[in-house]
Amino acid sequence: MDEQTPAHLEIVEASYGKESVRVLTWANLEDGLTPRDVSLAVNVEGDFLASFRAGDNAAILPSDTLRRHALAECNASPAATVDELIERIARRLLGANVAFTAVAVTACTRVWQRTDEHCFALASWQGVAQVRAVRFQPMELSGGVRGLRILLTTGSGFSGFLRDELTTQRESTDRPLCGSLDATWTYRREQPAAPTTENLVAELLSSIAGRSSNSIQQLLTDVGEVVLAANDELATLVLHFQSAPLSALPPDLAGVSGGNTYEVGSEAVGVTRVALRRT
Repeated sequence: MDEQTPAHLEIVEASYGKESVRVLTWANLEDGLTPRDVSLAVNVEGDFLASFRAGDNAAILPSDTLRRHALAECNASPAATVDELIERIARRLLGANVAFTAVAVTACTRVWQRTDEHCFALASWQGVAQVRAVRFQPMELSGGVRGLRILLTTGSGFSGFLRDELTTQRESTDRPLCGSLDATWTYRREQPAAPTTENLVAELLSSIAGRSSNSIQQLLTDVGEVVLAANDELATLVLHFQSAPLSALPPDLAGVSGGNTYEVGSEAVGVTRVALRRT
């Protein structure tokens, strides 16, 4: 043990990797030219204590080499789905260094929606896929979506809540709801195929549309149950909603007549999260 390392301290995790490796690819698939735009993060685990303790890098494959392996796999698999791509990168890296015991690859996907044969517009949300590959064990794959913007102009209430001496919240049976929804899910590996992120986004939106609730908590739970019930491939689903504060306009403004106009604030946002698991 290094004389400078206290006897009562130990390294409990040692890993390294590369982040923000963005790769844009387009390939001719059955439905025409399709872009794949991913920002990759690669993290490797293993017995790296000699490097962390003493600078002995004999078991360290440089992080730039990890990046180049990811780039090479993107180039070799232009038509692969994002899930297929990150699984191939993980397998490739496990084979590149016997010192690696586990590899995690995350892909944040910018979604380009077709406007004609050769033109695409960027969607406001991003897909997320992650795979964790542990040597001699099955891969663990998860998916998700970030930044799905939601606006409900009616049907969202909040009443009957607990009050104390600091509560100023007003009750409402019908208020607008605006914010950003993130969702993450895991798969049941025995299922033959996973739904696409685009399909799950469509199901989330259709489940929210026209649904009345007396709290964001109720809304998220109802939506999560509907989506889980409709997708046998999913094992778990986590929904995370950030509410944008909406304030009625000041009553002393000239011409204010109680219409549907609200100021969107930038102060603290409400956060609601629910995790559901198939039983």
